[in-house]
Amino acid sequence: MNMSYINPFELLNLSPINLSEVDGITINKAKRKLLAEIELSENEAILFKKQEVSKSNCIALIDDLDNKLKREFHFYVYQNPNFNNFLTSGDLTLFTQFKVESIYKDIDFLDFISPYFSERYDSLLLKTIKIGKLNNIRTILSVKPIVNDTYFEKCYKGTYAYLKDIDADIRKIAGQIENGESKYILNGFIELPKVVSEKTHVDILNMLPLYFQSLRNQLAQTIKHLAVILNNDPFSNYEYAVKIIEIAKTVNSDGLVAQTITKDSIVLQNNYTSVVKSKEEEMFHHYRAIIRNIEKLLLDIDRRVSPHINNNFDRISNAITSEIDISELNALPNKFNDIRNRIAEIIKNIAITICNEFRHAEPSRELIQFASTIKVDDSMKVKIQQEYDIIYNEHHITYLKLKHVSPWIIVAIIILAIIIGVYFTPSTSVNESSSSNASSSNSPTPNDYPQQTTSNSPSSETTTQAQPNPPQPTFTAISMSNGNITGCSNFKAKYDYNIDNKLIISVGNNTDAAVKLCKQSNSKCIRFVYINKNTTYIMKNIPEGKYYLKIAYGEDWGILDGEPYCNGKFTKNALYKKGSQILDYNLVQTSDGYEVPSFSLKLKVEYGDRTMNEFSTNRISSNEFTND
Repeated sequence: MNMSYINPFELLNLSPINLSEVDGITINKAKRKLLAEIELSENEAILFKKQEVSKSNCIALIDDLDNKLKREFHFYVYQNPNFNNFLTSGDLTLFTQFKVESIYKDIDFLDFISPYFSERYDSLLLKTIKIGKLNNIRTILSVKPIVNDTYFEKCYKGTYAYLKDIDADIRKIAGQIENGESKYILNGFIELPKVVSEKTHVDILNMLPLYFQSLRNQLAQTIKHLAVILNNDPFSNYEYAVKIIEIAKTVNSDGLVAQTITKDSIVLQNNYTSVVKSKEEEMFHHYRAIIRNIEKLLLDIDRRVSPHINNNFDRISNAITSEIDISELNALPNKFNDIRNRIAEIIKNIAITICNEFRHAEPSRELIQFASTIKVDDSMKVKIQQEYDIIYNEHHITYLKLKHVSPWIIVAIIILAIIIGVYFTPSTSVNESSSSNASSSNSPTPNDYPQQTTSNSPSSETTTQAQPNPPQPTFTAISMSNGNITGCSNFKAKYDYNIDNKLIISVGNNTDAAVKLCKQSNSKCIRFVYINKNTTYIMKNIPEGKYYLKIAYGEDWGILDGEPYCNGKFTKNALYKKGSQILDYNLVQTSDGYEVPSFSLKLKVEYGDRTMNEFSTNRISSNEFTND
C-alpha cells in the first residue's frame, strides 16, 4: 500500500488561516469542484505534486476532514511546511531546522502520522546511505523518528535489508575464495580490501543507531572470517589477511565478537610480521650486496683498473641500474633510509668521478639522473641536485682534438704555414709585477725550450755568423671546459667522499685559469682544474689537510701533438702565481660534532695592473707551476 502523504487542504485548494474557517459547506463545495475535474479526465484521476491520485483516493482523503482529530492533524501539517514537504517529497529541511513540538508526544497524533512518517523516513535514509552523504545521514539520524512503537522498525527496514545484502555479498566472496573459484585469487587479492571497504561503509555502519548493533556484529564476524580464509592454507596470504581483518576491527562490534576479532587479529598480525621481517632481512642483504658492488666499482674507477674505462663508460649506467628495482627500493620502509642514501651517494660519486676525471658527460648524466630518482632524505637530495646542476649545465665536454680534423684540412694548414713562414709563438704576457725588468711570463725561458747560444758582444774581433733559430714546438689550441684537467702522469686526483666540503673559485673576465690545489706538507698536487673566465667552479670532497694554490692565468690552452691535456700550457698572456694563503681543510671538532671548513675565492687579473683581487699571491715561474 502506498502511504505517500497528501494533505487534503492542499488537494481541495483551500487556504484556511484558522481551522474554524473550514466548515462542511466549504469542504463540500471544494469537493464537488475537484470531482468534476476528475470526471473530465481520461482515467478518472488527477496529477497532484507529481503523483497520480485516483477518484477513490481523493474521496478517502477528503473524508478525513469529517473526523475532528484527523482534521486537526492535517491542519497542523498544512501549517508546518517543513513537516508537510518531508511527508510529501522527502525534503530534508525538517531535520536541518528541527524543533521539538509538544504534538510529537501526542499518542493520537503518532498513531495518525506513523504510517506516513515511517515510509518517508525509511526511503530518505536508505537513499542517503546509498549516495554516501555522511553529513545528511548524520542529520537524519539526529532526529528520532516521529512514530509510535509499532512503526519504529519500519523506519529502518530498507536500510536493514540493504546491509543484510552487503553481508550476503561478502559471505559469497568468502565462499568462492574458499572453493578456489574467486576472481580475486588470480591477482593475489590486491583489490579485495578496497572492495570490502567500499561495500561495508564502516563510517556509515558505525553511525547507525543501536537498533543495528546485531547487524554490525554479524558484518564484522563475516569480514573476520574472510580474513582467516586468506590467512590459512592454501593461500597463506598474511599481508591481505591483515588488511581485511583491520576493516573488521574498525566496525563497532561488541561482546564476544569483538573479543574474537581482537584475538584473531593478533595471530594474523604475527604471521604477517614474521614474513615481513624475513623479507626485509632478504632485502637488506640484497641491497647491502649492491652497495658493496658499486663501492668496489667506484674504487676500481679511482684506481684506473675498471673495465668500464676502456669502453668510455658506455654501459656503466645499465650495469648499475639493472641491479636496482627503483620502485621496490623506494617502497621499502623508513628503516631502509640509510641504504637508499648510501646507494644514491655512491652513484652520485661515480657520476662525479666519470665527469671530472675522465670527461665523459653522457654516462655521468645518466647516473646522476638515476640517483635523483631514489627516495633520499632532504640533505642528500640537495647534494644530488647540486651535482645534477653542475653535470648538466657546466660539465659539457667540448674538446677540439686535432685528430678529429679532416686530413685535407691538416695538409692545407701545414702548407700554408710553410708558405708564410708562420710558427706559433706566445704573445705578450700579462704584467702583474711591479718590477720594470720582469720578463714576459709566457716567453720561452732556458728551462722551457733548448736555446741557441750566440755571441752578441760588440767588441768581439770575430763575429760568429748567426745560425737560423730552430722551429719552436707547435702547440695545438684546445677548447677547455670547466673541470679536472686529465692525463696527469705525476699525480692522481684525490677525493674523500665522506667529507662534504667545497672550494668555490670564481674567475674574472680577462683570462682563463688553471688551478692546482697542493698539499702544504709535501707540496704534492691533489687537484688540477681548468676554469674559464667569467665562470665559477666548485672543488668538492677535499681530503683533510692544509693546502695552497698554484695558479696559471692566460688564454688559449695548447698542447704539443700527442701530449695529454695535463701537459698543456697557456699560449697567450701566461702568468703564474702561488697563493700565500693556507687553506685549512681539517675538520674542526665542536660540541655538536664536527665543523666542515669550506672556502670561496675570487681570482681576477687586470692587464697592466699589479694587483689581484681577493686572493693574495706571489709570482712564480712556469717551471715552479709545472713541478709538483
